[in-house]
Amino acid sequence: MAFKPRTKPAELLLFENLDPRMTLPLKEKQHYLNLKKGYEGECIFVAMMEKLQCDCLLLNDLLFTVRGTTFQIDSLLITAEMIYLFEIKNYEGDFYYEGDTFFKKPRQEWTDPLIQLARSESLLRQLLHQLGFDFPITSNVVFINKAFTLYQVPLDSPIIFPTQIRRYLNELNSILSKLTRRH
Repeated sequence: MAFKPRTKPAELLLFENLDPRMTLPLKEKQHYLNLKKGYEGECIFVAMMEKLQCDCLLLNDLLFTVRGTTFQIDSLLITAEMIYLFEIKNYEGDFYYEGDTFFKKPRQEWTDPLIQLARSESLLRQLLHQLGFDFPITSNVVFINKAFTLYQVPLDSPIIFPTQIRRYLNELNSILSKLTRRH
């Protein structure tokens, strides 16, 4: 089912080689730890996705350019009737929305993963249209870390929390339609 497996990013490999050999400056060390944590979260999600029994294709760690804009997709699941786009976040701690702004407690502003998701979905839709395909896309941010809490999020947000992942995958497993060569 994993048509394109996840590979370790080149930047993470570089840091893994440099870290034991030198003392990384604090900013670079933090960047390295964030890359490592993000990759670990993506691997956990992929391991869960690879257990799906439905007829589907799983593509991981995709990098595309459309109309001069480059974008990255963590995981893409193709089924007969839908494309599922997943943005994986391995955040830890307490986060909240205040208006349209995403914060980590106590009050540190972070990049909003819902904005990143909307951008990726829009660019993917443009790419598919450019290639002559018209598949519906469902997009979700998946918070993989069990030590993550998000407050004040609108109920209709395309978010899958750690406690919802298993149930979501069970729903995907109930898909009965079959892939064709077109997919």
